Amino acid sequence: MSIVAAADGRIRFIADHNTVCCADNANGINCSSCNNFVWIEHSNGEWTKYSHFTTGSVTGAAGLDTNDCVVQGQFLGYEGDVGHTGGSGAQNRPQTACSTPLIDSTRSCGIHLHWEVRMTATNSDLRVPILCGVPDEIAYAGDTLVGVPCDAGACVAGIAIPAQVLGGSSIGVSRADVSVTSRAEYQDSRSTAYFAGDHVTLLPGFASRTGTYFHAMIKSCEDGPNGCPPE
Repeated sequence: MSIVAAADGRIRFIADHNTVCCADNANGINCSSCNNFVWIEHSNGEWTKYSHFTTGSVTGAAGLDTNDCVVQGQFLGYEGDVGHTGGSGAQNRPQTACSTPLIDSTRSCGIHLHWEVRMTATNSDLRVPILCGVPDEIAYAGDTLVGVPCDAGACVAGIAIPAQVLGGSSIGVSRADVSVTSRAEYQDSRSTAYFAGDHVTLLPGFASRTGTYFHAMIKSCEDGPNGCPPE
């Protein structure tokens, strides 16, 4: 399956020379060392990471290199079974331990794409992305989601989230042109993000408990990355 850029940006890092899929940190070896990936920096300060490309498909089939500017929807390469992969499309080969000959015959490779939004090109500062077109803007474990363009006028002026307890492993994103106010309490492994064009107000009763992820940002409802950062 083809992998395309989620937004305009500039490619900063590429790895597409690796060839094996990796058993989960076998013998203490970090599977990330045998992954194929692309890091893209965007004009709004965010970064996106695309992982598990087919060997050579980024620099070969897509003809891309570091510092290339890409536009939303541009082909980046093919989804593959390189790095720590599994799940759908299992392949007829066992996972290895990346750079050692150890074979784990109990685990199979699988065609896989892993996508992240972060604030830096590191494995920290993970962000909750906005996926327009998702019913109620909440994604649940096991859902299959298809993003659509964020149309102008899609956001209301203000959102008031009442006092309530929200938990589980779901992801919630609240977007407003002007303001988001909240008295909600988040528990379990809930992930939540608030985006407002002018202000976010956390009222008495609001809480984000241990194990949850919460992010708030002053950002226009229609403010997405456009163009490329400087080289």
